[in-house]
Amino acid sequence: MNIIRRRNQNKAFTLVELLVVILIIAVLAGLLFGAIGGAIRAAKRLRAQKTVTELAAALRHYYTEYGHWPTGANGSAQQVDANMVLMLTGDVSAAANNPKRIVFMEIGGKDVVSGVLTTPWYNSPGVANANRYYYYCVDVNADNSLTFNPGTGNLTLKTIVATWTTEPSPNRLVASW
Repeated sequence: MNIIRRRNQNKAFTLVELLVVILIIAVLAGLLFGAIGGAIRAAKRLRAQKTVTELAAALRHYYTEYGHWPTGANGSAQQVDANMVLMLTGDVSAAANNPKRIVFMEIGGKDVVSGVLTTPWYNSPGVANANRYYYYCVDVNADNSLTFNPGTGNLTLKTIVATWTTEPSPNRLVASW
């Protein structure tokens, strides 16, 4: 009688197989993290674009309602400060500048730090001060022309309102006019 000996087959993975699986998972995770980072950057840029568009509309509505620009608007580029936030949100403490207490713009709590409107990049590490805030310029002399420097060089535009911020890395303008 012939006895056939069967080799005892191990049903475990070899070290090489485990290392290959770990390597594949690491590569896929690296690709995923890169895609997530790009999506986060795009979302922040979109949020900033929405805010500058709403800010420009709020300034136009204020002018339409009261026949003059908000207090502090002088025709040069200015940061949207705490006073402007109070005026545009209809806050009672700015009643002298918005006596009808009209809400021209709704601003979420996380968009304001110390009363100042801040960009989505405000808490990002290594971000320059210019990238942390929103800016505006209005046509105070009613000639339908603005000349200002948004940080990328002088611009002259045929409009009555310009609002902007600058996206860090790369320094791209996020604007509405």
